[in-house]
Amino acid sequence: MRTLLLPFFLVACGTSAATDTSTGDTADTADTNDTADTQDSAPDLVAECETTACGGDPTGEWELVQTCFDDAATDFGKCEGTTIRLSDFQLQGSLSLGADGAYTNTITGGTFSTEVAVPAACNPTAYCADVQATLTTDYTCADDGAGGCACASTSPWSASDDQGTWSAAGADLMMGDASAPFCTDSDELWVDLTGAGFIPLQMVYARK
Repeated sequence: MRTLLLPFFLVACGTSAATDTSTGDTADTADTNDTADTQDSAPDLVAECETTACGGDPTGEWELVQTCFDDAATDFGKCEGTTIRLSDFQLQGSLSLGADGAYTNTITGGTFSTEVAVPAACNPTAYCADVQATLTTDYTCADDGAGGCACASTSPWSASDDQGTWSAAGADLMMGDASAPFCTDSDELWVDLTGAGFIPLQMVYARK
């Protein structure tokens, strides 16, 4: 899975906002009490991101049918109260886990949304157009009704094709150098990528 580079901007209290291309803070470990952002109808293995790793035999051909992740907002930047939240992951792809130990993990594309909340204290000019002008990608900002700004952007997820060797030990699925908890039954495969990248994504596949 590709590392996601987030567009960040720096908002300093009492000063004009400036662009910041650093990755900043990242999402916390998935909170199973949060409601998951999902695509399509929820497969049996997942109920609001609460699936427990159980292992099993994941050998086979799989189609990505659901993306689930922790939707909590995360603090970032230098102005207290400014947060970022990822949402609405809509990814397409497939996973091949061959009996010969070879795998192909393909993402054909998709989109995700980014929401930035800027409180009034971090909006010194009181104009959301000024905040919008500092962002590094195509955001739209609007007044949040309390003197701050609510900014949103929809971004593409790049296509990728990763190949290598895989193995399973207990409830851990190893693909190349990455290891992730997983659970499978005859029809579905759930893989928790929280520890394999800095976005706590959980992927659900249906057997082809």
